[in-house]
Order: sequence, then structure tokens, then C-alpha cells
Amino acid sequence: MEGWRLIDTLLCAPKSAASKAYIASHAVRKINYQSSGTGEEQEEACSIPVTKDVINALLAAWEAWNATVQASPAEIQLSYYPNEACIHSRTLELVKGKWRITAMGSACD
Repeated sequence: MEGWRLIDTLLCAPKSAASKAYIASHAVRKINYQSSGTGEEQEEACSIPVTKDVINALLAAWEAWNATVQASPAEIQLSYYPNEACIHSRTLELVKGKWRITAMGSACD
């Protein structure tokens, strides 16, 4: 149930102080980040510290279309379209019995 609440917050919650605090409490200290774009030679992949800007970026705030969820007992993969040119992804993992946001990504044309 906690995983679904986290997904709902990521996709549908406003960028309020309460939503940001909830996301911050469910994120690991450093999130794996991947980014790619049409025409780019290399995909960007790095580990980034969770800052206020990252927490803000994690929240789709009702700008998520065609969301898909793939779940296993220990991992949830979430992807959605924030606009016509990009797809965003979030990875949630079960860490010590609690769902945590461990990765985020984006790919754009």
C-alpha cells in the first residue's frame, strides 16, 4: 500500500510542502539519474544528491500522461509522459521494508 501512495504522490500531488516532505522521507540520499536525448552521442548517467531541486523535479504535479507501472515484490518501475517529446521514469525499491525512490530518468526527442 505504501508503494501505491508513493506513486500517487509522485504523479498527482501538488508541489506543496507536505508533498515535498513525503517525497524527501522516501528518497535515498543519492539517486541514480539517467538522461538521454535525440542527437546526443552519449546517455548521461550519474548519482546525484537529493536536494530541494531534485525533490521538486520528482513531483509530476498532475503533468503525467499514459503512466505505466511494472512491479515486482522488491521493485516498482514507473514511467510517464510529461509532454509530447519526453518520457520520465522513477524507480522505487524496497529497502529495509520501506519503499524508497532510488532512481529517476528522462529521455526526450
